[in-house]
Amino acid sequence: MAVVNEIHKEYLKLDTCGLFTGKESLDEVVALLFSPKGIEFCVESGFPSLNDFERADKEFLREKGIYVNEGSIEIKNKETVLVAGNTNAILKYNDTEKAYNVILMHGAKAQIIADNYAVVFVSGEKENLTITTSNNAIVK
Repeated sequence: MAVVNEIHKEYLKLDTCGLFTGKESLDEVVALLFSPKGIEFCVESGFPSLNDFERADKEFLREKGIYVNEGSIEIKNKETVLVAGNTNAILKYNDTEKAYNVILMHGAKAQIIADNYAVVFVSGEKENLTITTSNNAIVK
């Protein structure tokens, strides 16, 4: 809970939208961050900071689809992915069962390769993003 408390303190410094109370578990915090309102808030405010992400357990973050300062990584068909910091991600999508969400923060780099009617929505910092699509895939 110490990580949640620290993140909540940082959250309170912002012009907040009432999304986060500070009583949530870390699982609940991640669920809030990945909600449509949470994604919008994160992108607009840069919250959580890179420092906030670094305080959390890396393995826990990976399990939740959050990759922070990971160097070069490759991920395939993960429904929601947040890539932050010193991470260069190759993200591959070719499944049509769901729409995918990619969030880029704090200078992360990503290459999205979408195929076979996959639909991928991208939020955040798109300056270091390259996109390759084939077979009617869509990346927005």
